[in-house]
Amino acid sequence: MAQNLEKLQAEFEEAMRYHQLGQVDEAETRYRKLMKKAPKMPMLCNNLGLVLQAQNRIDEAVKQLERAVKLDRQYVDAHSNLGNAYRRAGKFDAAIKSFERALKLNPAFIQALGNLGNTYLDMGRLEESEKAYRDGLDLLPDQPDLYYNLGRALYEQGRWDDAEESFRKTLSLNHAYPLAHWNLSHVMLLHGRFREGWLEYEWRWHCPGFTTQIPKFDQPRWDGKDISGKTLLVYAEQGFGDTIQFVRYLPGLSASGCRVIFLCQPELARLLRDISGIEEIVTEWTALPEFDLHTPLMSLPMLLGMKEETEIPSDFPYLTPPADGSGAPSCGDGFNVGLVWAGRESHLVEAQRSLDLVQLKPLTEVAGCRFFALHEDDRSEELAAAGMADTVTDLSGQLSDFGDTARVISGLDLVIGVDTAVVHLAGALNVPVWTMLAKIGDWRWMLERDDTPWYPAMRLFRQTERGDWSPVIAEIVRELTIRHG
Repeated sequence: MAQNLEKLQAEFEEAMRYHQLGQVDEAETRYRKLMKKAPKMPMLCNNLGLVLQAQNRIDEAVKQLERAVKLDRQYVDAHSNLGNAYRRAGKFDAAIKSFERALKLNPAFIQALGNLGNTYLDMGRLEESEKAYRDGLDLLPDQPDLYYNLGRALYEQGRWDDAEESFRKTLSLNHAYPLAHWNLSHVMLLHGRFREGWLEYEWRWHCPGFTTQIPKFDQPRWDGKDISGKTLLVYAEQGFGDTIQFVRYLPGLSASGCRVIFLCQPELARLLRDISGIEEIVTEWTALPEFDLHTPLMSLPMLLGMKEETEIPSDFPYLTPPADGSGAPSCGDGFNVGLVWAGRESHLVEAQRSLDLVQLKPLTEVAGCRFFALHEDDRSEELAAAGMADTVTDLSGQLSDFGDTARVISGLDLVIGVDTAVVHLAGALNVPVWTMLAKIGDWRWMLERDDTPWYPAMRLFRQTERGDWSPVIAEIVRELTIRHG
C-alpha cells in the first residue's frame, strides 16, 4: 500500500514538473492517467483544471475545479482557482462567491482578494473593486500587481490623479511593469501630455496579450533620425480605426525625403492606395519589397516629436473615396444620416462602447431625415427586431471594404456612431460626424470637450453616467431636430 502511494506521489510530482515548465499537453496526459488511479484526489482535480484553463478549455476546467472543492471544502486554492474559471466563463456572480469562500477560509489570501477585485472591475462595480485591492494592500503594501489593478479601478472612475499615482507606485516597485507604463500613457494622452504620453505608449509592445507584435527583421527599426534617401516600411497595428487615424502621418514622411512602403489590413488597401506620399501598399508580410528601416504606424507621433495638439497634421480631407467607382450606390436625396451602433465583438471594450439598436429609435422619428446602417455585416434581422426596418436602410452586402464605405459616407450629410472605425473614416473624409462616447472614453478623445483635434468635422457626445446612453441619445435628437427637423 505504502509503495503504491509513493509511486502515485512520484507520478504526480512528475506531472507537476511538466505543468510548471508550461508543457500543458503532456501535463494533461499525465494528470488524466493518474485520475484513473486516484479519482478522488482534490489536488489532482485542481491541477488538471489549471491545465485546462491554460488551454482555454474553460468549461472543462470549471468541471474539474468544481470536483476539487466538492472533494475538499477547505481547499482554499481550489476555491480561488474556480473563481478564476467562472470569471473567464463570464459567470461573475459565481466567481465572486468562490473568491468569498476562499477568503472566508483565509482572509489574508492576497491572490483571492486581487481576483475578487478584478471580477468586480469586469462587472463595473468599481468601488467594490477598489476596496478589494486596498484590502489586499493593507496586508501586502508592496505588491505591484495590487497597485496596478487599483490604478485601473481608479482610472475607470475617472479619478485621474489617483490612477496616475497608483501606476507610478507600481513602477516604483517594479519599473519593468509594461501594463503600468501603458496605462500611465493613457492618463497622459487623455490630458494632452503628448510628449511623455507617446514615450510611455511604446511599452505596449511588452504587454502580455497585446494583439500585434513587432516583427523580426534584419533591417533596423527607425529611431527618428534623418531618413532622406531611405526606404521606410511602416506597418499597421491594432484596429482599423487606429490605422485610419494615424495614416495621416505618412505624407509628411515622404516629404522628408524617404520612400514609404505601407503594410496595412487588406480591408483598407483600396481606400489608402491613393494617399499622397505612399510609394507602395502591401497587405502580406510574406510579400514585402526591399526596405532599409521599419516602424509601427502608431509610433510615428513619438518618432516625429509630437508635443502639442497643434502639431497634428491638419490637411483635410486626408482620405478620399477610391476612384474606381465600385461599391455601394448613392443614398439619394434628402438629409441623409449614416448610423453605426456597435463595433467588433472581439474588441476589448465592446460592451462599454456599443449600444442596442433600439436605443437609436428616437433618432429615426426626426422628420426630414433618412437613415442608413453603415455596418458591413447583415443587420436586417436586428433592424426588424427593433421595428426599424422601414426607417433604416441596411447597406450590408454592398459594403465589401472600407473603400465602399467611404463612397457611401462621402454622399451623406451626417454620420452618427459609437467609437468605431467608421467614425474615424468619416472624420478623415471631413464629413460631419457625431461620435457617442462612453463615460470613460478612449484616450484619443481626451477629456471634457465636445470637439477633437484629430478631426475638425467631428463632434463628441459623452455619457454622464457609466452605461447610460439615454441622455446622449436625447441630446442628439434635440440637435438633429433643431438643425434638420
